[in-house]
Amino acid sequence: MTPTNNPREELESLAKYRQKIIDEIAELRKLKDEAESRIVELVGLKEEGTTTRRSNSFVVKTVGGLNRKIETKDYKILEAQLGENFTDFINVKMDLNLTNFRTADDSVVKILMEHMVMSPKKPYIKIEEIK
Repeated sequence: MTPTNNPREELESLAKYRQKIIDEIAELRKLKDEAESRIVELVGLKEEGTTTRRSNSFVVKTVGGLNRKIETKDYKILEAQLGENFTDFINVKMDLNLTNFRTADDSVVKILMEHMVMSPKKPYIKIEEIK
């Protein structure tokens, strides 16, 4: 884009150019999402963990995971049920402490799961070229 002597025309040109770029980015995101969906179909996706496949030229990894969240309304209930252990499993910013959760007794996991909302994370895809 070259500056012009007419700022109004230049602004019009830049606005159109910017909108064209935004539209192209949106289309590219859509194409990227479609490609990633197909990669997940071909490679597979674990609920949590990494799946690896090789092509002739690439190592492709998909990484799945779950978001875990305790409903805010349930903090007081959990604090009463877990007592002094509450802060072992609930971080100060009210996030689930996954390290302790993964090694917890079944009775504690059961209590936490009653108040937990889980949703799949967006799959992470890593592609490395084989040299």
